[in-house]
Order: sequence, then structure tokens, then C-alpha cells
Amino acid sequence: GTGKLTAALVAAGHEVVAVEPSAQMLATLRTNVPDVDAREGRAEAIPVPDADVDAVVVAQAFHWFDHALAVPEIARVLRPSGRLALAWNATAPWGAELAQVIGSADANLAEVPPSVRASRPHFEVFEVAQFGHSQRLHRDQLLSLVRSRSYVVVRPVDEQNEILARVAE
Repeated sequence: GTGKLTAALVAAGHEVVAVEPSAQMLATLRTNVPDVDAREGRAEAIPVPDADVDAVVVAQAFHWFDHALAVPEIARVLRPSGRLALAWNATAPWGAELAQVIGSADANLAEVPPSVRASRPHFEVFEVAQFGHSQRLHRDQLLSLVRSRSYVVVRPVDEQNEILARVAE
């Protein structure tokens, strides 16, 4: 993605290897978080050695993965005590309409996805936590948020402008 979670993890003092399949999104991530080790790759072929990381953290992206390939690949790169953390933002009632306007397939999940639950022995212990969060946005802030979404960033500029015009409307 654009590096929002990456920046927060780095700011919290974690050593991060960011992996992004889109060259355009990777360039944005590198601009937004210039000091991070950002690599081109995808969840189905993570560019790190076996048992190399303590955690794999995925925010707002798990629905993009080929789960049959990604789940064992994630298990491959985790150390034996490693953890997989999946995060989603639940949206306000009008969020579904916004998702439709921007062409987003974001899932608002509150449970461990079935593809992860079915991946035993890769992952055996599951915890689910929900945290309240709200954010008030002015019109320009909402447009900036939409502009940062992967669904928008990867589209040609004329399509981005059309989406932003529909959101502004």
C-alpha cells in the first residue's frame, strides 16, 4: 500500500520489510516511508528467507491474496513463534456506498478468514479483537483519503479524477 501502517510500525520502533506487488504503489510507499526496506513482491511469493520474520502484518489487503498460496507462504517466512496479524477497518453505514463509488472490494471482517482457519497446522491459535476508532473528516480530507486508496492509486489519472469527482459529489 501507500505505507500508512508501515510508517506506524517504523515509528513504534519495529524493523520492517514492506512488500508490495504494484510498482506504482511501491514507489508511493518508498516516497512516504523512505527509510524502510521496501521490496517488490506479493503474498504468494514473499521476498524473504524461510523463518526470517517475527510477524506478518496485513492491513486492508488480505482479500487481494490467493489464499491457497499466500497462507503457507506466510507460514514459511515466520519464525516458529511468529504471528500473523490481519487488520480491517469497519466503516460507517455510508462506507458501503463510498466503497461502491471507488470500486473497492474491501471486506469488513470481524473474524479470522476461513482460509486461515483451514490452514492448520500453519496457524492454530486465533484471537480476534475489535477496537473502536472513528475519524471526522472534512471534504478535502475525505478526498485525500480516497486518493490514497490502492483501488484509486492504481487507476489511470483520468479514472482517478472521475472517482474523486463522484466522491466529491
